[in-house]
Amino acid sequence: MKILIGADISEEKMQRLRAAAPGAEIAVAADRPAVLDQIADADAYTPGPWDEGVLVAAPRLRWVHFRWAGVAGQLFPPLVESAVVVTNSAGVFAVPMAEHAMALMLALSRALNLCLPPSPEDPWRATAERVRSRVRELHGATLGILGYGGIGRATAQRARGFGMRVLALRRRPEPDGFAEAVWGPERLDDLLGESDHLLISCPLTDRTRGMIGARELALMKPGAVIVNVARGSIISAPALLRALQERRIGGAALDVTDPEPLPADSPLWRMDNVIITPHVSGSSPETSRRQFELLEENVRRFAAGRDLLNVVDKRAGY
Repeated sequence: MKILIGADISEEKMQRLRAAAPGAEIAVAADRPAVLDQIADADAYTPGPWDEGVLVAAPRLRWVHFRWAGVAGQLFPPLVESAVVVTNSAGVFAVPMAEHAMALMLALSRALNLCLPPSPEDPWRATAERVRSRVRELHGATLGILGYGGIGRATAQRARGFGMRVLALRRRPEPDGFAEAVWGPERLDDLLGESDHLLISCPLTDRTRGMIGARELALMKPGAVIVNVARGSIISAPALLRALQERRIGGAALDVTDPEPLPADSPLWRMDNVIITPHVSGSSPETSRRQFELLEENVRRFAAGRDLLNVVDKRAGY
């Protein structure tokens, strides 16, 4: 059995993978030429370099493990139609992304973006007046969560601590201790209409691309805020810009944009009801540890012929 790792890793981690799969060959290939040289006899691969050419060069491949969560763009038709099992790193990023989502909601609700930089003419009084006219509380507000996986649930748990009411939407609804209700996709309009804060935390798929457009934004409350930590193209960029410019919604906090990176001349940079962070919501000193621990456990399971964690529905895209 050969397991190919498409990135440089430390000797300590190599030893841990070898211990997880005794007798297996653990190989490393950090760039595409090296991957193509090594992958022909590989049973498993964690990218690193990844495209259809890499897949074609791997006739023995039985398992691909992605170190990130959103994999729809990596699921090429030949991969979808094959018997190759795909796993991802969903859940690894839940804690930092939930904390980031709460930070964004707090920043907008307390108008922190209006505090910096202070007015040079009268920084204390002018800033105080601007902020007082915009602040509100999270307590008692309704948080709608579009995409109730690990990130959504982790955010709901934290939001409940702030006294928020939580509603959620997911493809296969299940009761949950943190959400007042978990609805199916047919209740999207209800979720939009009731949310004071809307968290986008669903995967990007053919179904979710552009699912928040002009019609959906028109259903939201005039003061509602959108927080997007998923993928920028889940929201129609032109429709969002118009809604913000016309003050038809209260604001947006965007860790992801469409396009990304956001061009310097985008009006979003200069709007006082928008906060933008540079796709860093999943960043944390603990993220790489969790990523490796998941890979290590799945290597152990693969070598033992056991069910893998985080198996992706290749046709659904997540």
